[in-house]
Amino acid sequence: MKIQKALLKKLSFPDFIVQKMTFFELKKRIEIYLNGAYLDINDGKLFASGNLFFYDYQKIEAKLYDNDKWIDLNPQNYDSLKSIEEFIYINDNVYIKGFGKKTGKWIEYKIVSPKIEANFI
Repeated sequence: MKIQKALLKKLSFPDFIVQKMTFFELKKRIEIYLNGAYLDINDGKLFASGNLFFYDYQKIEAKLYDNDKWIDLNPQNYDSLKSIEEFIYINDNVYIKGFGKKTGKWIEYKIVSPKIEANFI
């Protein structure tokens, strides 16, 4: 099922794992593959797997929380997330938050004005 932009605010990933998260900096593209999702419409819809693609965005802001302070990350230091703990779509921006696979630290990505593809089955 292709998730339309209007429904992105109702999408969440409780207890699901990020199987793969790839950043293509030069192409301005991020690909995230997950082992499930939940869409909060009607009685709710549970998906077994799917992907999120963000592309043609203006910029990415990334920061990591470590030792009681925020550290800005440059693209060479981006870390894939273990899971998406918070997914927020507001004012055409996407906020993706969770713990890094390599660092184990809390990481927040802000993707400014992306085009979005969200497909789940």
